[in-house]
Amino acid sequence: MNLNIMTEKELLIKLKQYGENQSNLTCVILDIDNSHKNFGKEIKSNIIDYLLVEICQSFNNAYTCRFGRDAFLVLIPDNKISLFEIPIIKENLQKKLQQNMKSEITFCIGIANYPENVKNISELTAIASEALFDAKQKGINKIEIPSGEPMKLKSLYFRKGQLKKLSYLSETIKESESYIIRKALDEYFDKHFND
Repeated sequence: MNLNIMTEKELLIKLKQYGENQSNLTCVILDIDNSHKNFGKEIKSNIIDYLLVEICQSFNNAYTCRFGRDAFLVLIPDNKISLFEIPIIKENLQKKLQQNMKSEITFCIGIANYPENVKNISELTAIASEALFDAKQKGINKIEIPSGEPMKLKSLYFRKGQLKKLSYLSETIKESESYIIRKALDEYFDKHFND
């Protein structure tokens, strides 16, 4: 069986392709609970490879990649797996891993769906990541989906020079200023919240 395991860069290209086709797409981010306790500071590459295979197979060969130190991103096209199946898949995956690895492996999961939870597909992983953050805040072995209110108005002050650059960039890349700010904030959070 040829598995859809890829690098994060390849998976993000696949995400963009689905956006261009306006396809339905579900993003699942699995984060290993207590990974430092189970694997130490660094997770060996053979363990990562094993986890990638098991996750990919558990999600019916959906597109899968490593996402940071101890997380995995799964893209499920065209609603091939229902949201109601994900907790069952998670439970079965955890049982299999615990049995094979002789360790108490659990995951927190964040889930987002395009177009249900996001209007711009390029924000799909960010929204799933926010749902994962909410799951992790509630404890181990949790699953979260985005709240019904994905956006909240927040007034901020910017320097005039920043706003000029923002306006220029917005016109150049044909994206809204608010999208650029959200993207920059997501990148900042990724840098500071990932192990």
